[in-house]
Amino acid sequence: MNQLSLDQMPLFVGQSNVEIEELVLGCFVNFPDSYYLLSDQVSIKDFTRSETRYIYQAIKEVSKESKIDIATITDMLVKKKYIELLYAEKQMNINLYLENICENVDTDKHIKEHLTILNEYNQKREFFVLSRNISESCNNSEPTNEILNMINQKVLTIQEMGEVVDFTVKGSIDDMLEDLESEAARGCKSGIPKVDDFMHQFDLASLIIIAGAPSMGKTAFALEIFKNAFMKYDYAPLFFSLEMTIIELTKRMIASCSCVELRKLREKKFDPIDKNDINKTANAFKSKVYFIDDKSRKLGKILNQIRKHVIRYKTKLVVIDYMQLVTNNSNSGNREQEVAQISRSFKEISAELEIVVVSLSQLNRQVSARTNKRPMLSDLRESGSIEQDADMVIFPYRPAYYDIGERSIPPMENDVEVIFAKGRSTGVGKVYVSYISKYVKFVSDIKEHEKIQILANQNYSIREEPNKKGNSYNSNKSLLGFGKENITI
Repeated sequence: MNQLSLDQMPLFVGQSNVEIEELVLGCFVNFPDSYYLLSDQVSIKDFTRSETRYIYQAIKEVSKESKIDIATITDMLVKKKYIELLYAEKQMNINLYLENICENVDTDKHIKEHLTILNEYNQKREFFVLSRNISESCNNSEPTNEILNMINQKVLTIQEMGEVVDFTVKGSIDDMLEDLESEAARGCKSGIPKVDDFMHQFDLASLIIIAGAPSMGKTAFALEIFKNAFMKYDYAPLFFSLEMTIIELTKRMIASCSCVELRKLREKKFDPIDKNDINKTANAFKSKVYFIDDKSRKLGKILNQIRKHVIRYKTKLVVIDYMQLVTNNSNSGNREQEVAQISRSFKEISAELEIVVVSLSQLNRQVSARTNKRPMLSDLRESGSIEQDADMVIFPYRPAYYDIGERSIPPMENDVEVIFAKGRSTGVGKVYVSYISKYVKFVSDIKEHEKIQILANQNYSIREEPNKKGNSYNSNKSLLGFGKENITI
């Protein structure tokens, strides 16, 4: 995408104010402390003429070496040959111009207001350039997603111009104490009690990587977090699925919530009690706010969708399944560099929008060749930048998967090690949870779920004795509850 720059655009009325530029420069020379105090709020783009740009550049150079005053600035103009350049260009004596500017400034009282005006003119010019670039891109029939991504990135950059929040000890301590006293959580829970007991929550502005070998249940684990995000909490979560369709994911969540075997939903064979539980779960889902996107594949489109949902729906948690399937428009030809850029983009957008981004990742094939198949950070596929960018790396690990061939009857549940291999705020460690594969469901303790207990006690021959009293699920009463105080999911 060939974009025009600010230097290539003509200036029109309302896009600059040279008098303000001169007042700012005169203030910086006559009152050098104002430059050192506010230098991070001004750049060369704020100045629109050669003479004001040369003087600003001289001030910037002098500030690195010595004290700013009219003598040192004049000397720098000579050293940089700005005097010759401006005279050749406009037949103007820049030293006399600088003296006149400084004579007209006798106070730095209004420097902040002048800088604000200067920044606003710069923003207007940038918007003008953006409008030209949009028009140019449309005329060149460039992909819509690329144009949208360019617009979003540029608008955010323009918004940040001149915005500098000064750090103060008092302010930082007050913010921390306010956070401690606030009951509102500044993060997202996983909804899996043992996991939350270990980490407490996923902090906002964090990139969480969930990685595992095939069939370790990483998608099921991420889907459990996603489902809990809208059933237990009001995170308005967004799930990007690059492998499965919306219907497939919805069936998995319905199976997990209603404790009806996923196999039955796929085969469409279930009894009246199953159907009742499915309908009850479906109605509960309809009252919640969540989103699944199975169409977005390109990085730019995914980032645009995230921004849209955060703005429109206040989305706090985003899940991407999975990172290595995301495509990037980079022409580097190096897949490792592409994955690094994708990883960095996910981290940046989590920080920019103050949300939690959960991205799934594959592991290298060498894991299956090892005697000890427990994953490590070095097993993350294709790029070490994933480990670097992540605030937390979680490995769901099912030891029973590797000896499944030795079992005549598959177990009702598998012990799963949830390995925290990296945690900037939590440290490393592991917790043990249960994975009930037939329901695609993770639970902290099977004893907490009445329906699963009853089904488990029937030795996998579910509902064979419909009239048996006692520990049987064969009644007209569903065990599902979806009230705020009684969610059995």
